Amino acid sequence: MATAEHPTAILLMAMGGPDCLENVEPFLLDVRGGRPTPPELVEEIRERYRATGGKSPAVGITHEVAKKLEQQLNSSRTGRYRVYVGLRHWHPFIRETYAELLKESPEQIIGVCMAPQQSS
Repeated sequence: MATAEHPTAILLMAMGGPDCLENVEPFLLDVRGGRPTPPELVEEIRERYRATGGKSPAVGITHEVAKKLEQQLNSSRTGRYRVYVGLRHWHPFIRETYAELLKESPEQIIGVCMAPQQSS
């Protein structure tokens, strides 16, 4: 069973999104594998984010899910859990979060993909 010293780490992985309007272009650069996005498309996408408060709502929702999941799991007395968020295309990147969670020497690591995936 996981202990306070060696909790079970749960890594919620999502696509990510820009945290402010200024980061729309660098976010798109990462999504597109380093290929520049045409300026008119950057502006179109920036306007979409402006309509949702200037940032990706999905990132905040993922962090809120992580917080509530950790609270719920730790109230169950079935061990100790630490829930992390790692993003594919923006900060905190999955690789950064994974390196951080390894520092806590978890008993086990559980990965959960929060992005919908097509399966056939």
